[in-house]
Amino acid sequence: MRALMHLDRAVAATLRMAVIILITLLFFLLLSSILLRLISVSMSGPLELVEFLIIWIVLLTTVSLWRDHELYKVTLIEDLMPGLTRFIQVIVEVLKLAFCALLIFHGAKYALAARELTSFWQFDKIYAYSALPICGALMLIYNIRDLCVSVRSVFIPTQP
Repeated sequence: MRALMHLDRAVAATLRMAVIILITLLFFLLLSSILLRLISVSMSGPLELVEFLIIWIVLLTTVSLWRDHELYKVTLIEDLMPGLTRFIQVIVEVLKLAFCALLIFHGAKYALAARELTSFWQFDKIYAYSALPICGALMLIYNIRDLCVSVRSVFIPTQP
């Protein structure tokens, strides 16, 4: 169990560091693009990299927030029926599991269908869109963990 906790912390740190690095790269790419336009030089190369960076930034940030349970949560049903909170949580986790499976499946299909090269760098777009199934798989792993915790809380309630 300790090994899994260490692995989880390593994944969390890696996700955060990757997002910070990618945002920093995005900042400098956009800054250089602005500075080059000031001297009337236009480059399409940085814009191709911006597309790649944005896809990975959005999805890696989503995985990090998913892991930490910091995404938006609507609690209206739980507030209306507090006695069913644990059961509702299990249903929500199952729905999230279905979402992850769809993201992996359709993300992989989309990434494989996007086999085209960018015009400037001749960079295969599959490397950008592979973020969909990769991040979906990471979200699925964390969702399985959350589903196990939710199911366990139904059968073994914690004392307040």
